[in-house]
Amino acid sequence: MQEYKINLLAIGFLLTFCVKVFAQSETTKPIGKIIYLQQTEATEEKKRNGLSYLLFNQNESLYIQTGAPATAVVNPNWDQSSYSAGDKLGFPIYKDHRARHILFRTFCYKRELGSHCVVEDTLGTIDWLIDPSVHMRFGAYECLKATGHFRGRDYEVWFTPDIPISSGPFKLGGLPGMILEARTTDGLAQFLFQSLELSPDMDGQIQKPEGSYTGLNYEENKVAFINNLKKIAAESNAEGSGQITIGEMPANAWIEVW
Repeated sequence: MQEYKINLLAIGFLLTFCVKVFAQSETTKPIGKIIYLQQTEATEEKKRNGLSYLLFNQNESLYIQTGAPATAVVNPNWDQSSYSAGDKLGFPIYKDHRARHILFRTFCYKRELGSHCVVEDTLGTIDWLIDPSVHMRFGAYECLKATGHFRGRDYEVWFTPDIPISSGPFKLGGLPGMILEARTTDGLAQFLFQSLELSPDMDGQIQKPEGSYTGLNYEENKVAFINNLKKIAAESNAEGSGQITIGEMPANAWIEVW
């Protein structure tokens, strides 16, 4: 059910308030919260289905996947047994709107680093095509439609220029307004708008994710993960404890590989 909790006339005041706070000192205080229903059929990500939320202010935002399991769960959907990593913090995704920078918490590519690592990414690398002729209303917000390609999949999103903050669910962003709803055109994933609240006294904090900072970016982490799997397989094969083959990852394993 969609929910609207504040008059649109208050948006300008809240953004002005946020600018003044940041001018005085660094802060992690949000001025708004959007709740989404995250749904996907991707093998790894489906374990995180459920409600998620985005805390935001003009300079930063934090996306929390509250549907994620707190601990690892067995995943029997591949040819061999594997597991889906859990996270009691909800796999947070932190966005710095000014620096166009993302830090996200994920499982570490090797055990020595601990259970969870923090990986870097870039915000706003999607080439969006905005269609100003198509409108849709979410609560009291008039939204425009945009389409874009992100890591192997096409996305259709609805964003509102009424909130001129370049963020949205998951790692999506880069538009001249907040993304209130998004879905992949292949039907694999969607982030459905549930509610939005704006307040200068919003609960919660925006902070960078906890975990081992590897210094790796998204692509480097992906390569390191695969190379580590191959190393483990080679060592096991050399010991004669069994023959392990690293095959191709299923196409629907993760929304964006991981």
